[in-house]
Amino acid sequence: MAGRDVETPDTSRIPRPDIRALVFIPGSVGDGELERMFGDIKDEGDVANKETLSISCDNNEQEDENKHYLSSDFVGSIFRESNIKVTTITSFKLSISGGIHIITRAKPELCWFKFQGRNSIKMVNRSGKIEKMINLGTRARGFTVTSDDKLIFCCTTQECIKEMELPDGDIFEKIDTSPLTPNYVCTGPSGHIYVTLYDEDDYDVTEDSTRVLIRYDRWRKENGRCKRNQFAKNIFVVPEEVSVNKDETKVAVINRICERRRELVLLDKDLSPVSIYTGPSVLTGVSLARYDIRGALFDTQDNILVAEYYSKTVQLLSPSCEPLKILLSIDTSPCALTVNDDEVWLGDSDGNVRIFRYSF
Repeated sequence: MAGRDVETPDTSRIPRPDIRALVFIPGSVGDGELERMFGDIKDEGDVANKETLSISCDNNEQEDENKHYLSSDFVGSIFRESNIKVTTITSFKLSISGGIHIITRAKPELCWFKFQGRNSIKMVNRSGKIEKMINLGTRARGFTVTSDDKLIFCCTTQECIKEMELPDGDIFEKIDTSPLTPNYVCTGPSGHIYVTLYDEDDYDVTEDSTRVLIRYDRWRKENGRCKRNQFAKNIFVVPEEVSVNKDETKVAVINRICERRRELVLLDKDLSPVSIYTGPSVLTGVSLARYDIRGALFDTQDNILVAEYYSKTVQLLSPSCEPLKILLSIDTSPCALTVNDDEVWLGDSDGNVRIFRYSF
């Protein structure tokens, strides 16, 4: 029979893709994920469409008239599971009367803590022992510690950035921000100071509103700011916590959109907006916009850790803000986090502290 003489063609078989690395999460999916799954998607007119998400929250509606919308039968997002090992180190109760507002590294195995509604800070070790307490002497918001052991904090009553010499405790005004109120502050390896500021702490953003991120050099001179996007619209509603990566090529700012929603704005070294992370999934109806980032910072590989209030999780995002893994799920809502050497310190709304590390 002729079939017996057929030779097997000399070719390489196309490997079957490993779909085990993809976990589908219910919610909305963006064009980036669709293109990664299916390639370019075009309509009948052979014109590529892009999908964007427009969220309305307390009458703050963000729309881009130049964008088109694309529908899909799949509704969800993709978590790319990575080979990441999470190890819990320890946990302790630090406060019984209030949630933790801010955590920042002091020294190896020591961190400074600020509690909700308090104007004092406490230095705490890995065992939960309070090593030192400092009264900032004024109404304060965000604070950080510089590489030369100076405490910098936002004074909201006098509208300025103040500096405290450690351990002496001498305080003096470093930067006058009036008429704007400083909200949160961080420093980069170069000595630059990054400050988020606002004219009004509300959600009524107009063309005359000033909600901004400003970068100052070590001589207190402004050398960059981010206020508007490429369409000349205010990018921030109430800019809050700010962090920079190890070489100051990326900046992350938490943007409070309304009472139940905080998003992450990613900027480049020129403080130009690169992307906005709105969460791995989006709810509808009465739960619209319920995604609340309470802490965000870069790790040594430029991945971004975020603490999300409502899901009670610490999530790891890629440098391009793709969800990689849920590192930690807890029973209470996380409110603040920092990295001390290779350990992540996490504070929650009940005054608990958890310390863990993760590795690839």
